[in-house]
Amino acid sequence: MTRRPAYSNLAEHPQAQDVRAVLARVPRLSDVELRGLAARWRNGAVVEEARRRALSPDTVLVVDILRAFDDIAALFADDLVGEADFCPVPPSLVSAALKAVRDAVAAVVARPGLSRGEYAALSAPWREVMGRPPLAGSSDRPAHKSAGAAVERLLAAAVTLGTRCHDDRPAATYEGLLVRAMTRDEDEREQALHSAHTAAVLTGRRREWSLLRRDAARGVARRCGSCAVPAAAVTPAYDDERVTELVADAACGLLMSDVADDRVLHTLLAPLSGLVPLARPTSGA
Repeated sequence: MTRRPAYSNLAEHPQAQDVRAVLARVPRLSDVELRGLAARWRNGAVVEEARRRALSPDTVLVVDILRAFDDIAALFADDLVGEADFCPVPPSLVSAALKAVRDAVAAVVARPGLSRGEYAALSAPWREVMGRPPLAGSSDRPAHKSAGAAVERLLAAAVTLGTRCHDDRPAATYEGLLVRAMTRDEDEREQALHSAHTAAVLTGRRREWSLLRRDAARGVARRCGSCAVPAAAVTPAYDDERVTELVADAACGLLMSDVADDRVLHTLLAPLSGLVPLARPTSGA
């Protein structure tokens, strides 16, 4: 009988660093890299068998792999449609590139249960394109470390709202956020959001923008770990949407804090002031 690996989540994965490295680069894939992945992806018999093994119901963390697939599809939704001016890669090539990306994610997560040949077959396009020295226009641009740390603190604070079912402090924070969401100037918010999103497109961060908004929604909707009461049973869905937008706007503001002007940042960040730990990143970080 095959012994099942002694880990139950990605943090305990024996190649956790490799898993994080692949997943972190996906939202930042450049047009050059997408074309390269599409050109190298092939669906031969060896790859099909390796994929079948990686996505087998018996594979540890197969649910995490499938969840990652959903996130990838959402991040590249605009690219797969191909109608926006900022999506120059043909949808057919994007589709092929994402098949290479999904195979790479499946390979790195399922690696402990794959043979060396199966892992190599699934991950070959990714390793060939992403494992070489950076190409012109590649995704290896410097990350804004201070912004990343601030975003992580914000999203971690959003997760604590899940205990509002029995904890007075997060309940009060949630109510404060809801009041601010209901009373802010929507026109001003829309203008600031448009300005920040335009900057995200111009600086190659539009997919990171989308990912942050998904993460914010998941954080606010997270169930309480103590009593397992669904968030919907504690607060109306419409209220949750308003709070989620507030948190997501702030996360996106932090992402663009190195290029957005002060007026835009104030509009996106100020509603959380005093309620959620929030510090504007410093340029020297």
